[in-house]
Amino acid sequence: RGAAGVTATRGERLLCGTRGGRRDRRDCSAMSSCQNTGRLACPCATSYLGFRVANADSIGRLNVSVANSVCASGCDYGIEYGLNLCAAHDSGMPPFCNVPGAPAWCSSPWCYVNASHCALDHAESSYLEGEGGLHYSYETCSAPDSFTDWYLARTGTLQLCSVFAEADGGGPCGTARTHLQIEAMVGAINELNGGDGFSLGSRLIPRTYRFNYTYHTYPAGSWATHGRNLSRATFASDRCDVVVGMASGCPDDEIAAQALVANETRRIYVTGRDPRVLTAGGAEQPYLFSTYVDSDHYARAALERYRKLGASSSALLYEVNGDPFYAGLGRQAIEDARALAYDVRYNASLRRRADGAVDYA
Repeated sequence: RGAAGVTATRGERLLCGTRGGRRDRRDCSAMSSCQNTGRLACPCATSYLGFRVANADSIGRLNVSVANSVCASGCDYGIEYGLNLCAAHDSGMPPFCNVPGAPAWCSSPWCYVNASHCALDHAESSYLEGEGGLHYSYETCSAPDSFTDWYLARTGTLQLCSVFAEADGGGPCGTARTHLQIEAMVGAINELNGGDGFSLGSRLIPRTYRFNYTYHTYPAGSWATHGRNLSRATFASDRCDVVVGMASGCPDDEIAAQALVANETRRIYVTGRDPRVLTAGGAEQPYLFSTYVDSDHYARAALERYRKLGASSSALLYEVNGDPFYAGLGRQAIEDARALAYDVRYNASLRRRADGAVDYA
């Protein structure tokens, strides 16, 4: 948490070797062998023992657990982590300081102190489990504390965004009114935990998240001239972490094209539309997620009920019109009827022409 300097500032205690087998603490700022043991008003602690630290064993070996990390099941921090001296105790330690781009606090000096014998700034450590009393302090080591703000930041924000084609009469497309549902969901989630949002249930930071939701629209029928560019610019911005995609009631070809844009910009794209609609082109889409519930067996419950009532034959008509939802539902209804021993005497798909007439197949 860079090694501490050897020049003493007023009130610091320095360890300068031994005298008669005992550690000699005195003002020795001119001696290059001195090691900072904290200020007189807040000396570094020398042991976990006596503080009832639950995750330190009988010989004082500390085992630190950090949820959702390589230390989830515990990491051995040894018997001197944070003790005796002002030092960069975190340097090279998992899970935060043994990785490229480690936070600045990893190289800052600090030490554990007895909270009841410290008149300087100190804070409770979440690395220590038990009754407490053993806190950490940067001030006693004359170092700035960048760790606490980093670790104790309470709230993060996830940016949700949408780009909709406009519906007839204006406003976002979609029979489910997706934007209204998301706005209601965001409002409810952001009220949780006293307004901090939803909790991750771990000691990783940030501990809670709030949502921010913004959406844009483009004129109906203008995907090629407006929608694509608007979607790309919105998804690639820092105002968009996750895309709430268009859903049923919006043009399927534009939903499919927009999902590809989300993949290009590496943004998760969540939609309630049937994934068969969105993947018909065969492109790999690792960022695509669908909340669509398989509805192919919608008719099965009715077929089972009528079977119990004595029905033995059926005639099935279903609409296609290029819609995988209706086409899949119709084909599955025929299979379910035959599986239930119906005599399927007639089945046909219906396709409505532009002039309003219906073709039967």
